[in-house]
Amino acid sequence: FQVFDLLEILNSQSSMRNAFYRADFAMQRFSVFLDWLSELQVNDPINFAGIRVHSLYKFVGRLHKSQLPNDDSNQKPTKWDIHHLEGSIAFELFKFRHFIRKMAASDPQKKVVLTEELMQINMINYIRFILNLSDLPSEKIEGLDEIYKQHYKFKNFFADMALKISSTRKDGYLDEVTTGVLDGDYLMQTITKVSYEFTLLEKYFMHILFKLNKEFPIEHRVTKHLYSLYKLNLKLEKKESLKVLVFNSCFSRQYSWYLSATLPFLRVIESSKIYSGELLQLEALDGDANPEITRSEKQEDFRKADIGLWEGFFKRLTLGTFEDFKGMSKKDLVTIQKEAGDTKLAELSLNKPTAIKIKPVNFEYYSKSLTTIASETFHVIQSRDLNFQLNKRNLKPFIQEFHRILKPGGILELPIILLGEEEKEKSSQGVKTSFPNASTFMDIEIREKLDLIPHYFEELLRVLSEVFEPKKIKFSSVILSSHNDLTAYLINYTALSLCERFGLIEKLHEQFE
Repeated sequence: FQVFDLLEILNSQSSMRNAFYRADFAMQRFSVFLDWLSELQVNDPINFAGIRVHSLYKFVGRLHKSQLPNDDSNQKPTKWDIHHLEGSIAFELFKFRHFIRKMAASDPQKKVVLTEELMQINMINYIRFILNLSDLPSEKIEGLDEIYKQHYKFKNFFADMALKISSTRKDGYLDEVTTGVLDGDYLMQTITKVSYEFTLLEKYFMHILFKLNKEFPIEHRVTKHLYSLYKLNLKLEKKESLKVLVFNSCFSRQYSWYLSATLPFLRVIESSKIYSGELLQLEALDGDANPEITRSEKQEDFRKADIGLWEGFFKRLTLGTFEDFKGMSKKDLVTIQKEAGDTKLAELSLNKPTAIKIKPVNFEYYSKSLTTIASETFHVIQSRDLNFQLNKRNLKPFIQEFHRILKPGGILELPIILLGEEEKEKSSQGVKTSFPNASTFMDIEIREKLDLIPHYFEELLRVLSEVFEPKKIKFSSVILSSHNDLTAYLINYTALSLCERFGLIEKLHEQFE
């Protein structure tokens, strides 16, 4: 099994069909996402906060319950509890994720630390890989290497689950229908259902973040400024798109899809630290010195596709004033994406008209280093997880590179949620505290495991001040109560993500009890 490490394969149908064992499921994800987005209402995060917290607890509880002895294990197969089986599959899929991380990290040529989206597309492909493995007798499996032995353990698990799930759902089907086909169909339906529930938890997480930000994925004032620039470009018939770089590791494609669909006047490009290996190797530099980096003569400015996007998409958006835009429903914004793709877009190599839309027309992945990007390219660079991507040694080189590829007057936006239980206790005792600086979470030494920057916020401000000048740095803070359902969801989803990353899913139930 070859682990994917290039997100650019998701930019076109042809590359997806070449990469996946079966691309249909992967290509349908955007349609499913748009269906979810079209149903969103402004106050859903508040109105359903308690329900969403319960959904997360229920998901974790089912993982725990699936590892307990089944009360009906001595009964006939038809007595298996489908919820117990779904929990077992969900738990096993988390094992898949941990195993794929190990395979990616152990590759001597790549040693990739997978982003969340790379993890998800590798999961899709790995499941098909497992199901397609030829059957082997146990004595031959024993002669395989350790990785292939693990492949067959997963295959045997799926075979067992397929029989048990099928036995619970055959009622209503004719006896002459082929049993083997039904077993496989039932299994894939269950895997799809469990996977959808997991991705839905991330959607809830994102929706809360945007609710706390006046409904926008980019800060309200910045969004308003970008909208005015878009309107000015329309007036001047300037065909260069407004470009936003999402520098991301912890979120799946759903984050950039949401940003692209809800801010359709922007061109969104996503990348990650894993493609900038030379920057990761640099030591943090002192003063105003820039890293000595060998750059290619030809650098990417993303302008090649601008004219096609302008003629086929941006120019055709019927958006009024900014207040009018703010009043648009999510259903209206989804309609824009669904109707995009007329003949004008044939000029774009990545966005040819097609009945199946695999991504927003104004979004793409970039799987090359930041050092290959031309200076003064982006109007905005945003990263919500920079503290998880970088360490103290390479923070400054990356900030310097962000500064280089931002346009004059461009904005680097770095939203972050800081957990600070220790600071809260000190503050309640009248002790002066600094910004939250959590080193542990759920008894997990996250700073050590992730090589986090101590006192991240203070260090970030210091580096930003050196690179951008102090007078250009602005920050605002909001204190969130963990007793609020919105905040409780953010904390508990973070717990789920961290435990998955470290292969400690069993600890979750202890946390939530």
